[in-house]
Amino acid sequence: MKRISQALFVLALMMLSLSACKKPTEDLTVIFNTSSLFKSPLMVRFDDASAIAEFDVSITGKDSALVQMGSGSKVFKAVNGLLPLALKAQAKPTAANPLMFVINAEIPGYTTVKKTIIVYNDSSSIFTIPITRFVKPVDGTAELTIETLLSAGKTTKVESFSTATNPKLAEKVTISIPANDQMQNYTRNPINADILTTKVTLYGTSLTSLNAGFPGHQRTVNAMSIDGKRILWGLDFVSAGLLKINTTAGNTTVSNFEKPIDIVQELPVNFINPKTGSLLRVGETIPLWIFDSSGAFKETIYSATVVSQNGRLAAKYAIPNPGTWNLAWTSSPNISFVNKNLNINLLPTDLPFTGTYNLLFQNGNGVVLAELVGYQPARDNFRNGALVNGEIVYTNTPGKFGYGLPRVPNVNSAKILVYNQSGRKMGEAATFNPTTTTNVDISIDNKPVVVVPTPPIEYLNISVELSGKCTNKSIISPLNSWVTINNTTNKTNSFFYVKNGKIDNATASIRVILGHQYTISITYDGVTQTSSAFKAEKSDTVIQLSSVFEGKTNYISGTNTLNIAGTLSQECK
Repeated sequence: MKRISQALFVLALMMLSLSACKKPTEDLTVIFNTSSLFKSPLMVRFDDASAIAEFDVSITGKDSALVQMGSGSKVFKAVNGLLPLALKAQAKPTAANPLMFVINAEIPGYTTVKKTIIVYNDSSSIFTIPITRFVKPVDGTAELTIETLLSAGKTTKVESFSTATNPKLAEKVTISIPANDQMQNYTRNPINADILTTKVTLYGTSLTSLNAGFPGHQRTVNAMSIDGKRILWGLDFVSAGLLKINTTAGNTTVSNFEKPIDIVQELPVNFINPKTGSLLRVGETIPLWIFDSSGAFKETIYSATVVSQNGRLAAKYAIPNPGTWNLAWTSSPNISFVNKNLNINLLPTDLPFTGTYNLLFQNGNGVVLAELVGYQPARDNFRNGALVNGEIVYTNTPGKFGYGLPRVPNVNSAKILVYNQSGRKMGEAATFNPTTTTNVDISIDNKPVVVVPTPPIEYLNISVELSGKCTNKSIISPLNSWVTINNTTNKTNSFFYVKNGKIDNATASIRVILGHQYTISITYDGVTQTSSAFKAEKSDTVIQLSSVFEGKTNYISGTNTLNIAGTLSQECK
């Protein structure tokens, strides 16, 4: 019966055709359960691991004794990035008393996997675990990834954790998340999740470390004032260390904390306060800057206080959201202009030349030195500037477009970028020397963007009838198995569970796209069988996986359903 049970599982797998999730290289994979009794069929999918034939997994944690492979085995092995699990018959997961266990894996070339799984009921469930290729940490940094439990997106107690010191970084940082702290998304709405994943990277003040966490720290960089305005010519930073925090609640990025989280960040020994020229002292403050989505460090209302802790100085502060936070003092670079004419000629590809544009004058390192905002070619034509009492006064000259500047930044390398109001780059000048160049031509791609409407997608619902047949015995049995179907047209796939030959917990998302091509494959014990490609159509289609499997599709017009039926014939022992 074990052999027939396996065959039945294979059968279900082969028959499915569906659209959904992700991975262009994966065909439908079925890994089936044997006759062992179980609850809660669980599919663990290691994202981006489909190319790995197999790897060992260990299960630890409070309820690990209740977890088995879908086949009943206690030897845990993922095949092609999939790990079919189940809970033993005596397991009784509920919303009030969920079961918890931890997936652990050491995959060559990837970072260590350690993921908490929480099961609330007997229904089939799919869990996706992202895996990351291993990259050697930069010298002078410390990293930590940790999972903590949430209840409806809130911490249940104070969560405190620290990075470790290492031979290249003598400092550590301690992060404390308050109890009952609600995780929020970018709109500040609550995130309902049960697991909080926090990834912390501490960057020390060595050149190697700061180069990794703070590109350009050795020169002037772009900066924004506290009110969001660009600081022209940028700022010079002296950093006492950077802290990068990324958090996800479930699968949702955390953008805000309802309550600020507390940070104690150790400071380098004998660090000089650049404002006083003396060693840092207890009670002094350090400004906090955050890396902005615009690519600049933005001034904040927050600052850190220098405290003494465990025999050394540390910066103590609180932050309201994840991000890259910079403990740093700033100073302005030398600003210099030269009185010299420069014509910026905007050459549109289409007339009339309409809209509103912003021009950014950058140095060779990308720092914005000047900005010309709100330029409207239909109104302004060519804005010819002249110096009057030290100020630039513009007059409009018809017949051409752009600016005539009577004064330019005194740098030997620059470029000009043109953006429309929505932030789209419309043109860019080649690098030039503004102190010696008289004319700069910039082509503006203002051709109308023609949007070709996408034809509506027509879906077909899916139902299945999958069974297995023993060739040497009068036995036919329905299939129980995980199924994955690959849409080879748009390179997506989906997973679902087949129970007693039918789709378990069927939802509206289990459907195929009319006219798309699909394949189905089955993997068991490291062996994969793949079906021929077939098209989802409103007609009958024969599907064949191998000589032992026969299947067909039947279109039911009344419910717009493509029913997939099939039988796997195999000798049973």
